[in-house]
Amino acid sequence: MENIYANVGVDNIIRRDTKIEENNINSKDKRNHIRCAAVCLGLLCVLLLAAIIGVCVHYNNVTHEFQKGQTLLQTERDELQTERDQLQSERNKLKTERDQLQSERNKLKTERDQLLTERNGRRNKMNILEFYSWTEGEVVDWSILPGEVMEMGGWNITYQRVLGAWRA
Repeated sequence: MENIYANVGVDNIIRRDTKIEENNINSKDKRNHIRCAAVCLGLLCVLLLAAIIGVCVHYNNVTHEFQKGQTLLQTERDELQTERDQLQSERNKLKTERDQLQSERNKLKTERDQLLTERNGRRNKMNILEFYSWTEGEVVDWSILPGEVMEMGGWNITYQRVLGAWRA
């Protein structure tokens, strides 16, 4: 019986030793796995930090480019507004000039019409005088102006009638 108990004790000690060794091996493996996981997490954190920094730099570049573009657009808008104002001013000047030219044209038309009316009136008077001269039997030389008659030193009855008709 002693042999039975002796064997049991040795088996228990071996089993306990193997369990301790297995526990030691398992704990070493667990530590290695934990270290590996910690290293992987650390690398992931570093990678995430690098990605965040990259995104921030990209965002700053995009923001800077946007602001530059916006400034250029505002400058271009201001130049276009200035050009528009100049064109409107020039357009207004041209309208004013056009209105003045139309007014002058209308005045010239009125003056032309008056001159035509006067010319037609004079023609009518001349026709009347010619008729009158022919009815009296006198010949009138229309190439001689009344001023030239005065220089010649005298007044003819026919020319007095012509001059009187012109003054009327």
